[in-house]
Amino acid sequence: MTVKPAAVAVPDRLHLRERDEVVRVHRLSDWVARDTPAIAELLQECDLLAIRVSQVLRGTSERIAMRWIFGIETHLLGFFERASSLPDEKAEQELARAQRKRLAEVEAYYHRAASKAGRILIMNGMLIGLALAAVLGALAWLLLWVAGLRGDELQVPIICYGAGALGALVSVMSRMGKPEIGRFNVDFELGRPLIRRLGVYRPFVGAILGVALYFLLAGGLLDISVAKADVPYYYGFAAFLAGFSERFAPVVFGAAERRLGMSEDRGKEKAPARAQEAE
Repeated sequence: MTVKPAAVAVPDRLHLRERDEVVRVHRLSDWVARDTPAIAELLQECDLLAIRVSQVLRGTSERIAMRWIFGIETHLLGFFERASSLPDEKAEQELARAQRKRLAEVEAYYHRAASKAGRILIMNGMLIGLALAAVLGALAWLLLWVAGLRGDELQVPIICYGAGALGALVSVMSRMGKPEIGRFNVDFELGRPLIRRLGVYRPFVGAILGVALYFLLAGGLLDISVAKADVPYYYGFAAFLAGFSERFAPVVFGAAERRLGMSEDRGKEKAPARAQEAE
């Protein structure tokens, strides 16, 4: 087992980041376990789990898991030092069974630690995405203001834009509390950059849904009447729900789609009738 410091592009002089190290477990071959297939298979499973741990976990959790795996492999190889010239098959099976349980405990620890790391990564990505969405929203507001739109005409769309992005952020934060029951699941073996990018995209999706909902309601596609003084609050909360709930937006947009479909069907029915009247 080797541990060496990872190359750091930017020095962490304030010690804000956890110490990142490259931890590896090395094993040459199975020649010593050629007469004990159960131990040889278990050693191979240890190596495969060590690869997954080294690629996904970082910091303290990685060192704990790797030391755990290293201890299991050391105990397995110690069997050949403790055994006589001819390995006892019964003792081999008992050792393999006991150490397989230990390896299952390591894998369970790996899944818990990787799940938490994945949630932290996606949350970091969402904060980055929220900052980028804020910059993009400010730039869009400036361009529309230069184009001649008044401040009160931009107020409600900007509110919906920001409310949708915040709704997406709050949605993910609320579902992170209980990932074990399936409310928030992330494939942590996708890799740290991809998980972070998934988080970056989520506020933009919420912001787009919020603006789309504003145009839907302002266009009168749904039979909803709101007092003029309450428009910013009503539209802002509706946009927040569009970003927060994965069910609310499809229901509202589905109703608008059906309304448009009915309008098109009525138009097609009226066209032949007008043609007959013209004849």
